[in-house]
Amino acid sequence: HKKPREAMRRGGLRSNGAGETPRLWAAQASEIWDMAKIHLRDNNPRTHSLEQIEQISESMRRWGWTIPVLIDPEGVVIAGHGRVRAARLMGFSECPVVIARDWTEDEKRAYVIADNQIAENSDWDQKKLRSELRSLVASEFDMELIGFSEEDLQKLVIETERSTQAKGVDEVTMHRCPTCGRLSRKQTDVV
Repeated sequence: HKKPREAMRRGGLRSNGAGETPRLWAAQASEIWDMAKIHLRDNNPRTHSLEQIEQISESMRRWGWTIPVLIDPEGVVIAGHGRVRAARLMGFSECPVVIARDWTEDEKRAYVIADNQIAENSDWDQKKLRSELRSLVASEFDMELIGFSEEDLQKLVIETERSTQAKGVDEVTMHRCPTCGRLSRKQTDVV
């Protein structure tokens, strides 16, 4: 059945009269909208736990609002539901947005799914990830801002340290400070 496949392939294209050309930008510029004008999409199939919303909030506290929310002209969120919920949790009154104008309902519906699913189709370069994580742990960066569970961080960081253990160096584990709750490396001598 080539027909549905062809329709999917052409879904994001607009005719320019001489053939199909890809749409380059969803919006020409970002804008700041009052949070009261922003509406979460009722049929958003992506769910966000309270724990994840709190993680997004912590990220926004640290780095600010780095990615505008994609909305339609009526203020309905197409991409950025988690950011909007985190901002509301934090009491933000305004929201940076880009507006997808002239999108059909099917294009909006499809993008809500694509924006989430396509990101999940990527993978980590484990060697580079471990290297970056080790550097962050060594600099005592707040590892909770990264989004990995404590268990996953243990596995990723400890696994890279096992080779040094085999050489009789120090044993390295992740340790949570009882006072501030931050994760850091804890080294003990291997006997």
